[in-house]
Amino acid sequence: MALVTVKNVSLAFGGPPVLDEVSFQIDKGERLCLLGRNGSGKSTLLKVLAGELDTDGGEIVGMSGIRIARLSQDVAVDVHGSVFEVITAGLPNVGALLQRFHRLSHIVAESSAEPDLQALQRVQHELDVADGWNIHNRV
Repeated sequence: MALVTVKNVSLAFGGPPVLDEVSFQIDKGERLCLLGRNGSGKSTLLKVLAGELDTDGGEIVGMSGIRIARLSQDVAVDVHGSVFEVITAGLPNVGALLQRFHRLSHIVAESSAEPDLQALQRVQHELDVADGWNIHNRV
């Protein structure tokens, strides 16, 4: 069974349709790539799939229990920090350890003070115990 089936979906914003009788399905295990010129409806289609926009017609059916989420292409104005810092801030315990590890790594690179080296070693150990290196690779 398809994860998502889209049947004859249409959407217009007062002019020519952005989505005109669009039909497709997404099966489990498929990888997708959405290409098109600016203004061709890529973001609109993703908003429709995520339930952020209603269509003018057609049907979207998702497999029971499926959840569709979308990451906006616009960065929120209240987000500050590097990409690494923003991502790790969303990881409760391990995220703080990863941020601390990176801060200490930079400090130790500048000066190899014994207390900083010991702190870095403690954080590395905590990351080992928490499987933090696998999470670090995913970040």
